[in-house]
Amino acid sequence: LEGILKEYEQFLRDRSIRGWDLEGTEDDRTAKRRTLVGCCIQAGLDALVSERERVALASLAVFPEDTEIPVTVISDFWKELLTWEPVSNGFSAIQANALLAEFDDLSFFRKYTGIDGGIQLHDEVLAYLRTLHTSPQNQQLHQRMVQALQRHCKSNEWHRLPAHHTYGW
Repeated sequence: LEGILKEYEQFLRDRSIRGWDLEGTEDDRTAKRRTLVGCCIQAGLDALVSERERVALASLAVFPEDTEIPVTVISDFWKELLTWEPVSNGFSAIQANALLAEFDDLSFFRKYTGIDGGIQLHDEVLAYLRTLHTSPQNQQLHQRMVQALQRHCKSNEWHRLPAHHTYGW
């Protein structure tokens, strides 16, 4: 226990956190809140087993605030973005859902409704994930998202996106 406490104290010192009380101006309190939340989110990212999982979670920064994202859309996006072994053509919505359930266990989501539903990220989590990418990386994420949606369009024509694909519309 003593070793864990020392490690935690060093963690706080490394981030110039001297306490959890929010004092100062509104801007100061907001900045400190973001720092504290960021530390918690980073600890959750560090708890993920593989780099692939961290990349998958960080890629969710492409999605908008206050929107439920269907598991099938995330699965299509990850198929476009990532190479997952041993399946060379991506992975299924069931596999994406299993990974999303793991992320939900770490409290990254405001809402998680399972494979037939979707996720909604906490606003602060989404804000933090967006800081992990440079502008060119963000552009690439958005390009991959468009490519994932476009795969559902007949002849790659957007007006042929099926009506049931409500997220794409």
